[in-house]
Amino acid sequence: MQPMEAMKAKIENWLVEEGQFNRYVDHPNAHWVILANHPKNQPTTVSIINPKVSPDRILIEVSVNIADDVRQLFQKLSVPQRESVLRLLSMELNRFPISFGMIHPQGILQQLVLQQEIFFDGLSKHALFTAIQNVYKAFLQSQWLLQKELGAQFLAGNDFGIGFRPSES
Repeated sequence: MQPMEAMKAKIENWLVEEGQFNRYVDHPNAHWVILANHPKNQPTTVSIINPKVSPDRILIEVSVNIADDVRQLFQKLSVPQRESVLRLLSMELNRFPISFGMIHPQGILQQLVLQQEIFFDGLSKHALFTAIQNVYKAFLQSQWLLQKELGAQFLAGNDFGIGFRPSES
């Protein structure tokens, strides 16, 4: 078995053991992508990606599309207020051992990508689940911060809070 295939099988087995395996999805820039539910039995998905450009690593990622209701809240803010919220979000996310990116034309947040990478030689069950937890906590923190800063209330029945729609990688 090739090292990349062995890594994929190992990760799938660990996710199955912990009850978090969801499914595989195709992506043109990845050798493979596994979706995992985190926390277990919850609809929030975390992507585990083996990128084609760097097959010696995996990326643990939560990619969030910001919903129209939050975009409208951003539009109501002045440009300096938008910049302040985005700066505060960046500073808060920088506290986590992750990488992140934001798409925010005219200061209106549209997408948030949270990632942590693990190189092949450092892959262990502990490293995988620590990375999943780090990315998930950053996801929660960003959700809570935006709710606080934009004055939005958590909407009952929406497991992701206002404006968060995890994408499938």
